Amino acid sequence: MRKHLITPEQACTGVLATGRPGSGKTTFLKHLLESLLRQGVTCQVYCVKPDAAKEALEIFKRCRIKPTIVTPETKLFNPLLYYIKRGRIHDLTKLHEDAEEIITRSDSGRTETFWKSNNATTMATTTQGAYQCYGKNISYQHLRDIFITAPRTTEEAKTDAAFNTPAGRMANHCLAQGNDAPAQLLFKTLPSYGEKAAGAILGFCLSTTSRFAEPPFNTLLSGSNDNLLQHMVFATDIARFGAAGQQFQLMMKWMSQDQVLARTGRFPYFAQFNDEYHFLAHAMRDINAVSLGRSQRYIHVGAYQNLLVFTSAFGGDAKAKTEAEALFHLHVTKAMCNNNCTETNETCSKVLGMDRKYFFSGGIDPKQQLEWYDVFGVGRPQINFSQQYHYRFEPHNFMRLRTGGRANKYCVDFVLHRGASNFTIETISQR
Repeated sequence: MRKHLITPEQACTGVLATGRPGSGKTTFLKHLLESLLRQGVTCQVYCVKPDAAKEALEIFKRCRIKPTIVTPETKLFNPLLYYIKRGRIHDLTKLHEDAEEIITRSDSGRTETFWKSNNATTMATTTQGAYQCYGKNISYQHLRDIFITAPRTTEEAKTDAAFNTPAGRMANHCLAQGNDAPAQLLFKTLPSYGEKAAGAILGFCLSTTSRFAEPPFNTLLSGSNDNLLQHMVFATDIARFGAAGQQFQLMMKWMSQDQVLARTGRFPYFAQFNDEYHFLAHAMRDINAVSLGRSQRYIHVGAYQNLLVFTSAFGGDAKAKTEAEALFHLHVTKAMCNNNCTETNETCSKVLGMDRKYFFSGGIDPKQQLEWYDVFGVGRPQINFSQQYHYRFEPHNFMRLRTGGRANKYCVDFVLHRGASNFTIETISQR
């Protein structure tokens, strides 16, 4: 096997691995991670499985690289301060909206404009007010307390008790400094919508901020290391930390993408590895990152089981199917492992291409009356022509690829497609 199956330049077109559970996708990702590290690529690894961080760290160690390990005890940085200081608080609000969309499996693109605009306005205005009140000490705990105690009805907003809460104290502090926006929003505008509507808007804001207000994420989001473009292993796996771990990894991934796409001058290759990619996939964000990332030396690497799983992660409807297929085809470089999904196998075979084959047949009808010029008595020949298209790699052949383990002498087979009609069958060892 060649030392480096994929170069960084080729990987910039996007790398995607597909295959059933246990087919060798993770083996391929680990092989690619080590290969890219040895070629000087800065790599981030997002862990979904509990043992993934340990395995990734062993690879970094073999390459003599010491990455930043993001654990529950790590003090990374505060996204609130990061975006407020850059005047981009609405970008942070959009991060929260998109993360909530994935976690709840809802489609924010179809949410009524009224709800979307008010969710964004409430998050942004409250965050700016909290910063004015708490300064550099602002935290998600402060936002959570404000959203919990904000009044839901006009009658509640008029009581003295409402102003003796975290929401009320923040509003009064901002009023004293000439900023009436938080008080106007929390104590007049939202309550005027009625208890149900105000509760829905504040409920969204509370849901997306409260996950970061509790341990361990209140510690994680309290440091000052806001340079995400470095070797990192996110050990806050989703299997242990659930929705909070998923939201954290989503936001770190997207913030890293923003930093990559904003780079200027000369810079190294930067790669993000997403095993079980359907947990961290967002159609438009990933499409934009892969589409624009090639000139920025950005490498996106993902792995998932099949197109049906990917479609389900996006909502399972017609739009979700389109988004899943768009991301599949956008990643030019593909590692196609053993798969038992007929639809995915047929799609992969179509990607690998077809050959056109011509068929000819001919004969003579002995009963045909001879013409006067047929002096040899041969008769008039009959010729038939047809053409057929055949897969270069038949769908059923994916089921024959080795999946590693003792039975296969720890060998993993996969079809490596590098774009157009360029593909090879490769083998890597699990040892």
